[in-house]
Order: sequence, then C-alpha cells, then structure tokens
Amino acid sequence: MLYLFLELIKQSKKLTVVKMIIRIVLLTVFLIVIGFFISGPIFTNSEIKEKREKLTLDQSFVEDSVNFSSSDFLLLPPIVRKYLKNSVSIKSRSHQLAHLKLLGETRDDAASDWRQTKVDFHYSLSSPGFVWVATSEQFMFLWSKKINSFFNNTAESKNKFLSSIITEETEGVKLDETYFLFYLLNSVFSPTVLLPSQNIQWKKLDDLSAEVVIWHKSSRGKVVFYFNDLGSVEKIVAEDMYMPNPIDSKKEKFTLHLANYKEFGSYKIPTYLEYQWNISGGDFTFSKFNITNIEYN
Repeated sequence: MLYLFLELIKQSKKLTVVKMIIRIVLLTVFLIVIGFFISGPIFTNSEIKEKREKLTLDQSFVEDSVNFSSSDFLLLPPIVRKYLKNSVSIKSRSHQLAHLKLLGETRDDAASDWRQTKVDFHYSLSSPGFVWVATSEQFMFLWSKKINSFFNNTAESKNKFLSSIITEETEGVKLDETYFLFYLLNSVFSPTVLLPSQNIQWKKLDDLSAEVVIWHKSSRGKVVFYFNDLGSVEKIVAEDMYMPNPIDSKKEKFTLHLANYKEFGSYKIPTYLEYQWNISGGDFTFSKFNITNIEYN
C-alpha cells in the first residue's frame, strides 16, 4: 500500500510539472501573439509615416505664376480653359502637396457587402506621387488597412489585416502604369497639376470633352475629361488601366465619377466621387466617397 501511495505521489508530481510546462508554453504563445498585434500597427504607422516623408522630400519647389492670358493657356480647348478658370483662383503654383480626408464605402466585388472606409490621401502637385491609406471595417471590431504608394514611377500596394498581417502585396510594371493613371485621374482635386506645362498636353475631342496626356520621365498616361455646360468635370475615363486580379491583371476601362463641387481655399473641386470599372459584364462601382477635408501646403 505504501508503495502504491508513493507511486501516486510521483505520478501526481509529473502531471503537475506537465501542466506547468503546458501553461508556460500557452502563456508564451499568448504573449507573442499579443506582442505581434501590438507591434504590428506601430510598425505599420511607422511605414506610412516614412512614405509620407518620402513624398514630401521628393518635392521640387518651383513657384510659377498662374497666367490665364498666356499663349499656352489660350491654346487650350475652350472647355478646358473654362474649367481651369472656374477651378483655380490662386495666383501662383506654390502648393506642393494636397492632403485629402475621405469617408465612404468600398467593396471587393459586385457580390460583396459595402464596408465603411476612411481614407487619408496625400497627393503631390509638383511630380507624380501619392500615398493612399484606406482603413476599412471588416466585422465587429476588426479592420483592414490598405496602403497604396507611388514614387518615382514605382508603385506598391499592401493590404494588412488589423494593420499587422499582410494578406495581399502587389508591385510590378502593371501596377506602376495603373498608379500613374490613377495619379492623373485624381488631378481634378489639385487642378493646378492640369495647367499648361512641358509635361501636359490637352486635345479637344468635342465641345464638352478633351483628352489630356501627361509625361514623367519614361512614363506616359492618357485620360479623357468629360465636362458639363458650366465647365465642371462630371467624369474622367482611362481606357487602359490594369484591373486587379489574383491570376493575371488585364486592361479594362476605368471611370471616376464626380459631383458636388465646393470651394476649398483657392480651388473649386468635386467633393463626391465614385471609382468604377467598366467591364464587359457591366459597370462595377467599388468605391464611393465624400471628401470631408482637404488641405494644401
């Protein structure tokens, strides 16, 4: 009996040790996971800050006067001249960056539910470049953060669940071309970008539409602006943007719809926008936003 009692004590001690080891392992794993989800957003915020600083440092400060009587301006299509006169009241192109805050909804495909999304959009006025940070609600208290950036004709896109886990990462020539066009599409929010220069060329298509081409180093992009009788841009169309696809991106038609013009400082810009793919199966609107604030510096 004494022997059996001693054996039970030994077995009990062994079980206690095993339980202790399991608890230590579980606690260690828990602390690692918690540490990851705490440090992940910190690292992501640092990455975003670094990209914005790079965008700022890439600016070349040149204070050009805005002259609506210059020969270059008078050669523009009449509807473009009307649009720029209505949109720009600043006397010189001294602003280098625009900072937009957007609030709206996004979705991944036509069958998906809309998700509330906030966007922090930094846009360069002196050379093609931007940082787009979109935070979307997933479900409950979970979120994802999409970071799109474009510098020196090079693009990058990342999607991070809870600002920590990379669920999607894209780069390459197709994305470079797409983001160059995306920069041109969004120039309507910083219209001095569209004033005559050696890198911009306008061509009249009809009384209410005009094609604009932009060059930067080895890159070239072309979109078409569609205006109303008041000279406001109602939509901008790119015919050959690469639509994201996990297998292979193909060129599709892309439209930015615009409405609700308001004055912000020296500019009059649209404050409602929709991003839309125009594919063979029909139009697919994947983002709808209102601009809640914009600053130029």
